[in-house]
Amino acid sequence: MPDKKKIEKFEIERNAIYERLMNMLNYHEDNSFTLEELDKNTELQNQIMELTDDIRKYYSASGCRGCREERGSKRPFMSIIRYIVRQHHKTLYSTEIAIPLGDNKYKKTTKYKIF
Repeated sequence: MPDKKKIEKFEIERNAIYERLMNMLNYHEDNSFTLEELDKNTELQNQIMELTDDIRKYYSASGCRGCREERGSKRPFMSIIRYIVRQHHKTLYSTEIAIPLGDNKYKKTTKYKIF
């Protein structure tokens, strides 16, 4: 008899990883977070990168660039976030925003929202 797919075999573990990631992100009331927040928080980036072993174990990790040994992407932690969100049938919507710095200066960043 063929082995079950990881999605069926490890449903509880996959949901636990998703919940852990959502708790790590500590997103705002509207289920959003900004790229600037993630870029500034290296501890959070490292926590997300520590999920790679569990992702390889409980997901089909070939579709996740952040889990590959050769780190080809600029922000592998974002790749992991996108992959996990997509695997749980959610949508990660992105939009460009400007954060006011004062003196009529703004900093552009990306705001992500999970639906």
